Amino acid sequence: MDLIGRVEVRLETSEDKYWAALNALNERNIHVSENLINTYPRLMGGLWGIAELGYDETQVWKQKVTPLILTDFTPFQHGKIDQAEFSNGARSSAATSGSTCLSTPSASTRTPIRRGRSC
Repeated sequence: MDLIGRVEVRLETSEDKYWAALNALNERNIHVSENLINTYPRLMGGLWGIAELGYDETQVWKQKVTPLILTDFTPFQHGKIDQAEFSNGARSSAATSGSTCLSTPSASTRTPIRRGRSC
């Protein structure tokens, strides 16, 4: 089953176990593999995306049936954007296309933005 929502993973140190929480299902005890955490470490803080869930009724943890398993995750958002990499990529793209629109003027040479005018 695929579900769009915010997935937040926590580590229960006393159990040495990762658990995912999906508010859309009102569920806080979803099994998560360590491989998925290594692939998407920002899940520990919570990410929006498509969660692929599996169901295994034989999953028991501390005498409680916990059948849901987070089998895969496709994030919608990126945790952090490297602004220098973005700027360098945009500059090189502008240079190859011949555009002079992209520049980084100093504070003293900035001009106001004119609406309705393209580069």
